[in-house]
Amino acid sequence: MKNLCDYAYAGKDFKVKKELEEFLVYMHKVNIIFLKKNKKFIITYGISTLILAKVFGWGNKGPGIKITTGDIGKDWKYNEIIDLVERLGNEHVKCDIGEFVVDKENKIYTTPT
Repeated sequence: MKNLCDYAYAGKDFKVKKELEEFLVYMHKVNIIFLKKNKKFIITYGISTLILAKVFGWGNKGPGIKITTGDIGKDWKYNEIIDLVERLGNEHVKCDIGEFVVDKENKIYTTPT
């Protein structure tokens, strides 16, 4: 992930590599606008889901997406990531390991690791 964004160094103020952000936005537009019956989804798991949260959150003028990084229990190791996902303008869904969340409108699958 450190090659795709600077979260490890910048924390909550991280940036996604410009080329990756442009690619994701392009693929999203192609899937949603041009190929409405297309069955291709963007799929991420674990911490990499944070990249989608940054790119597609309404805080970045995106649509806001429904995603997961896992459970919201007090001992969950990614609780600070969950807070960041929501602050970026996305809906975080509680999800256990082995399950996944589908945002059908935005054609995105996410799952915790």
